[in-house]
Amino acid sequence: MSKEVLPELDLEQSSERPFAHTKIPVARGYDGFQEIQEQFPGFTFTPYLADKDEGGWDASTSRVYMNQVLPNFLYVPVNIPGGDTAGLTEFFDAAAADPSVAAINITPPDFATFERLVAAAS
Repeated sequence: MSKEVLPELDLEQSSERPFAHTKIPVARGYDGFQEIQEQFPGFTFTPYLADKDEGGWDASTSRVYMNQVLPNFLYVPVNIPGGDTAGLTEFFDAAAADPSVAAINITPPDFATFERLVAAAS
């Protein structure tokens, strides 16, 4: 029985994978996310919403490896301060109307906060 060998993924940093080997900048709220979208027209985006300090974002490995997944796709970290339900609601509403946003990944600090955010965004 022969073993099929998968081709190696070309992870060369390019215009299709601009953050294949470098950390994508952290956007600050929806306005910051829009700035990144404007820099990369024609891309598909998945924003990663969380409330982290600089050290927390610096430790985030997904800022690189998630941007190696597909060409013309960006996984964008977005800092939304804890308790900013208005900012979160604005983000959800705008993203729902934006066909370039494939999904939203959200990491609340705890389950109670998550429940509050979902209720506020509904």
